[in-house]
Amino acid sequence: ADGITTVSDAGGFWRQAQTEAWKRAEDEGLLTVRASNALYVYPDTPINQQLDDLVERYSNDPSKLVQFKTAKIYVDGILTLGTSALKQPYEAYMELPPGQEYGFEYFENTLVDVTKALTNAGFALHMHSSGDRGVALALNAIEGSNPGSGPHRLTHCYLVANEDRVRFKDLDVVADFQLAASSTSAEYQRFMVDAIGQKRATEIFLPAVPLLNDGALITLSSDWDADVLSPLRKLKHVLTLSEGKAIPSLSTALKMYTLNPAILLNQDHKTGTIEVGKYADFVVMDMNLFELPYQNIDQAQIVATFLQGNVVYDPAGVFSLPSPASPAPSSPPPASSTPAPTSSPTKAPTPSKIPAPTNAPTKPPTHSPIPAPTNSPTKAPTHSPIQAPTNAPTMAVTSGICLANESIVVVEVITDNYPKETSWELRDDATQLLIAEAWDEDFPNPNTIYTSSPACVPNGQCTTLTVWDWWCDGLSNGQGGFTVYLNGQVAGSGSHFGCQTSVRLCQ
Repeated sequence: ADGITTVSDAGGFWRQAQTEAWKRAEDEGLLTVRASNALYVYPDTPINQQLDDLVERYSNDPSKLVQFKTAKIYVDGILTLGTSALKQPYEAYMELPPGQEYGFEYFENTLVDVTKALTNAGFALHMHSSGDRGVALALNAIEGSNPGSGPHRLTHCYLVANEDRVRFKDLDVVADFQLAASSTSAEYQRFMVDAIGQKRATEIFLPAVPLLNDGALITLSSDWDADVLSPLRKLKHVLTLSEGKAIPSLSTALKMYTLNPAILLNQDHKTGTIEVGKYADFVVMDMNLFELPYQNIDQAQIVATFLQGNVVYDPAGVFSLPSPASPAPSSPPPASSTPAPTSSPTKAPTPSKIPAPTNAPTKPPTHSPIPAPTNSPTKAPTHSPIQAPTNAPTMAVTSGICLANESIVVVEVITDNYPKETSWELRDDATQLLIAEAWDEDFPNPNTIYTSSPACVPNGQCTTLTVWDWWCDGLSNGQGGFTVYLNGQVAGSGSHFGCQTSVRLCQ
């Protein structure tokens, strides 16, 4: 529904059997995406005590949709919590305990040993680095490790010191940015000035454009579910940022979602562009993005999504092709030359390539974001769906809004003292089609009631409302809260829910 054909799950908590869950999904024919995933490196366990387990789970089989050939490493923490590793201390505003003014490192004196062991075993590195010292430590570790298992990436990169920018290109390190609305808002910028000072907040904060100008390879990712999943919403946002922060052109931004991630994942020989010999990974839209003003890009709708020539999303039946639960990866192009550890599965023989149409454009509208959740140890867990109270109040329903066989969904939000932390989405459970949404720009004022336009949902169709708060304290800072109405009856509500919560609606 979002036009995504490739994902990179950066969670990879293998001790919780997440690797087995992905492989089972492919074995049971449930996957409609290609997944190049990571395995989490546990910082509380010496690398020599988990390396064998990681190598055992390594997979780089080109005949499979799911691969685990990347290691996810947390270098530091989160900027807003005062745990990102900084070269200079946080400002006194953060009120950090003595000795913690420079943030936090997960692998204090062992990071280089960890990255050497992993890259020698064939793993690419996916390194969470948010502070400028965290970025420098990650670059130092990559410089001392095996470059042959890359490309390696640093994700988030909230602060990058000027002297470290050129090192991305020199070391062939990919800078992965989210540039989320929550971290580029005026409110967040004011907080950054208080937390790290005016100079750092303005000169080295989220330097995607400077790194791009320095020749670094840049990718855009969603960091879902910490940010919006839709590539179209992200494209609109990064193209309409303030001068000096906005990605300079649509073609450049599209590459950050298509070809550049394919290069990062060693898949550019088979996807990332539409060319003869590559997979037919593409989306069909109802509008030409290049003919739209940047602020209207998110109005385009995904008509259909194709993975390896098979239609995996076509709700209107525009393409009268079979829609298998999982497209068979027949005739994949040759695998990349990334070395695999000796315990990895034997590579399948390389079949012939699938020819693409000769009139195919050279730049497809395919979007390949990296929808990996943050999975930070400090992030609050997702709460279970909220149940409606027994004696729920009602909202007046205006007849004639929806058809007789449709139900009416209305979302009411009472903002707290920090309104721009709030957003929500309503999606169809079966297709994940976006039905309605509201984001931080839709809530400009604190302590204000905002009522959505009615959304019409066919009877018998279940939907899920997901509400986010990027500060992870819900709507509890003040008298805030949300209520969702189904045909005028309260179906769920909440205020104290941490980072996010959900309400399932069925009629």
